Amino acid sequence: MELNNPKVTHITDSQISSAGILLAETFFTDPLNQYVFPDPEERSRVLSWYFAASVREGAFLQSVYVTGEPIKGVAVWTPPGFHERTPERARHSGLDQIQRQFGPQAYQRFTGVINHLARFSSQVVPPAHWYLSLIGVFPACQGQGIGGALLAPVLLKADKEGTCCSLETFEEKNLSFYHRHGFQVVVAEIELYSQLRFWTMRRSPRTSPRPVRPLSLAGISFCPKEMKGHIGFISDDPAIMTRRNSKDIAGGQFIDRAIFHGNGCPPRNHHPHMRDLADGGASHRTNMC
Repeated sequence: MELNNPKVTHITDSQISSAGILLAETFFTDPLNQYVFPDPEERSRVLSWYFAASVREGAFLQSVYVTGEPIKGVAVWTPPGFHERTPERARHSGLDQIQRQFGPQAYQRFTGVINHLARFSSQVVPPAHWYLSLIGVFPACQGQGIGGALLAPVLLKADKEGTCCSLETFEEKNLSFYHRHGFQVVVAEIELYSQLRFWTMRRSPRTSPRPVRPLSLAGISFCPKEMKGHIGFISDDPAIMTRRNSKDIAGGQFIDRAIFHGNGCPPRNHHPHMRDLADGGASHRTNMC
C-alpha cells in the first residue's frame, strides 16, 4: 500500500531526538553496526547517541527531511561544498566526541571499514555532489511511499543543479529501492578484514544523457601488484576511474581490472565524508526504506 504524496518537511530542533531514535531502531541490525558493536546493549546505547548527533549536524546544514508527526521517516543529506566537517559543526553536533562515545575498539572497527569505503568512493563520485548520509523509515511504515518522498526534494534539486548524488549501503535488499530512484551501483566490494559486503551507488542528474553502464569484459589489463586484494564489481563507465581484482567469467582466473579514466567524475585523494574520523567522525551509510 502506498500513500499519496506523503508530506515531507525540513526537520525542526524539537524533532531531532525522535529522528535519532528512529534511525537507531532502523539501523540496529545493519551489518556494519553489528560488526562495530557486537554487544546489543552497547549498540543500542551508542547508536542512539550517534544518530541524534548525525541528525543534529544535518539540521545545522538544513538538509534533513522528515515525514509525519510523529516522525515516520527521516533522510539526512550533505550538500555539495559541505563535505568537509568543520570544527564548529563537530562541536555543534557533538560528533567531536565520537571516539570517546564509541570506545577505542569499536572506533577502530568503524574507521577501518569506513576508510576502506573511502578508497573506492573517491574514485567514482565527483567532488561536488549530494551525499545521502542516512535514510530510514519505521518498518511498520515501509511500503507506503515514504522513502521515495524523503528522497524527492534533493533529487529534484540535484537534477536542476546538474549534480550527482551518492550513497553507500551494506544490505543488498536495498539496491532495488535505490535503483527505482535512479541510482546505479558503481562499486560492489567486500571489506576483507570484516568480510562486510558493501555497495556504492551513484545517481547522475536526469539532465545527463548518458547512464552508468554495467561492467563488460572489454578493457581488461593488469594493474600493479600492490593493487591486488579487492574482490567485487566496478562500473566501466568512462567517467569512472577505479580498480578491482576480478574473476574472469570465461576462464575462471583472477585478473586485475584496468584503471578507467574519464572526464565526468574526476578522481580525488579521499572521500570527504570518510576521511580520518578523529575530528568528529564520518557520516553513516544508508538503509532500506
